[in-house]
Amino acid sequence: MVEDYLDTHKENAFNSSLHEPARFYFDLCGNHHHRDHVNVHGINGFLCLVRGWFGCQIPIIPLAGDYDTFKGCGDIWAGLSDSAWNVFSDPSSFGKDFEGLKGLNRRMLKSYEHGTYGAGRTFVGRNARDMEEAAKKKDKRYLPYANKFAFFFTKEFLVKRMFEVLNAEVNPAYIGFRKAYDDLYPVFQ
Repeated sequence: MVEDYLDTHKENAFNSSLHEPARFYFDLCGNHHHRDHVNVHGINGFLCLVRGWFGCQIPIIPLAGDYDTFKGCGDIWAGLSDSAWNVFSDPSSFGKDFEGLKGLNRRMLKSYEHGTYGAGRTFVGRNARDMEEAAKKKDKRYLPYANKFAFFFTKEFLVKRMFEVLNAEVNPAYIGFRKAYDDLYPVFQ
């Protein structure tokens, strides 16, 4: 039960901290090519960044040798304002596509610099594997990205959300959680 929840939580954290902000950033920059390639190439870089930094495998396997990773992967948080992070980090936005998030607007673009066609090459390196190796060494370029992903695993965010989702038993895989909780809580109280 918990393992299933955590896999979904990791995917949602990935979407809210990296994937959807990248799509939003490239959309604001008018670079629709890169916006539409976050799902194809950029995703590999961000997945390798997470795997390298945390040793964490998300249930999506990256293509580490993708030499087009720069298409849809770049230093996007350097080009977005803090108010954009406030929207993406809001619990009501968790895991959702940027197109459906209330509060996002054009004023959240700080800089077009990282949204040009080739700008991602310096952020990525040759391919997603280069990002993963740099992330393993805790390359400071990737620290803001690691911190944003990690935000969704803080005690305040993860535990409350996990309890609410599991307790709701909406997903058939979570049926029986309430009974297990009722039996175990008194023992571990």
